[in-house]
Amino acid sequence: MENQTQIPDSSLVNFAAALHAENKTSWEVKEALKEKGLSEEQAERIAEESRSLFTDAVIEKANKNILWGSVWFVGGLLVTLISMGSGGRRYIVAYGAILGGLIQLISGLVQRNKY
Repeated sequence: MENQTQIPDSSLVNFAAALHAENKTSWEVKEALKEKGLSEEQAERIAEESRSLFTDAVIEKANKNILWGSVWFVGGLLVTLISMGSGGRRYIVAYGAILGGLIQLISGLVQRNKY
């Protein structure tokens, strides 16, 4: 007999990933999968795969937040500094871009360090 590896049903992987998104432990995810009729080995494999997919998605989102937060923060600083150096008595303080970018940057760093 050949040893065939079954490809997990994508709906089961999505179900498990949704449980991970609800901060369920790997053990809780595995037990929920076993309740759906999977064997111990299948549930373990899908729980690990879904955890990996969930973690990768969170890290990807965190990296985007870091990138765009940095862009807004630096852009706001540049607009402010350039307007101050123009020699006039009036200048622009782009505090919305600076604060918004800083919040998004910090949010991304926290997300990435969590996983």
